[in-house]
Amino acid sequence: METETELTLHGALHTLGVSYTLVSLATLDKEGYHAHIGASHLKLISSQGENVGCIAWTSRCLYKVVHALDSTNAIKPVSVMELH
Repeated sequence: METETELTLHGALHTLGVSYTLVSLATLDKEGYHAHIGASHLKLISSQGENVGCIAWTSRCLYKVVHALDSTNAIKPVSVMELH
């Protein structure tokens, strides 16, 4: 059974119109995380040695996290006019 682990990204930037999250391994390294790459997967380990995730690569050789549809982080894009 796959589970999701919460990961806090410090100093994250948000760009409207980009519908995915791009994470820098160098930034995670600064935060104390470790990455092991092999067998078409990236395994991310916290500084406490806990398994944060095992991410498979896509057909384009990019590591992509697939979130559950009911994720609490999923949002519906809204326009500036809808916010007023």
